[in-house]
Amino acid sequence: MNQINSRQDYLNFLSVVIVSAPDKFRQFDFLRPEEQMNLEAAFTELHRGLTYLDGNVATEKMQEFRRILDSALNAYQGGEYVSGAHLLQDFEEIAFGIE
Repeated sequence: MNQINSRQDYLNFLSVVIVSAPDKFRQFDFLRPEEQMNLEAAFTELHRGLTYLDGNVATEKMQEFRRILDSALNAYQGGEYVSGAHLLQDFEEIAFGIE
């Protein structure tokens, strides 16, 4: 299920991931278990949604975005939740100019 269909959707979804990762994603009773959001699905969607930032971003910057997202996921998976959240906040600041 695609959560991101525009630049604004990306920012909104990123905000949800920042407050929900790694394991506090909202669960919906109308979705099957495999359709529920989880850490891996959230990061897959963040990577997929990078196309909505692509038109405004140089190739090198897009590679940096991918590296930051990968590092954040690795941090969460390694139990380093604060580090993962900080990396996502850094990503948000770089990608959207939000401080």
